[in-house]
Amino acid sequence: MQDQIKEILIKDPGKAATEIELKHSDFIAIVTRCHEQDYDTLKGVITKPFFYLGLIGSKAKRKQIFTRLIKEDGIDEKLLEKVHTPIGLKIKAETPEEIAVSIVAEMIQIKNQNK
Repeated sequence: MQDQIKEILIKDPGKAATEIELKHSDFIAIVTRCHEQDYDTLKGVITKPFFYLGLIGSKAKRKQIFTRLIKEDGIDEKLLEKVHTPIGLKIKAETPEEIAVSIVAEMIQIKNQNK
């Protein structure tokens, strides 16, 4: 977490996900505007190294996206077990700001549990 942001990407999330290079120390939060972008983004990063990977959304959305990744793309279920979803600690967050805090809090919790 001590690294600074080195690059800002402005492009389609799915395309960016396939192009980005990741390390085992990277944290990823997938928070796009629609299910299709979430699917494309998760598909693009799931086989790459990462420390934390989270996907915002409901259990129904999770099931839909995971089923599609397994059936259409041959993604191993073991890889999908590494995805934190729904993302964020359960603190009854309501506003976008509170949801952001719950997501970052979960990332910190996972980081500190794995020391």
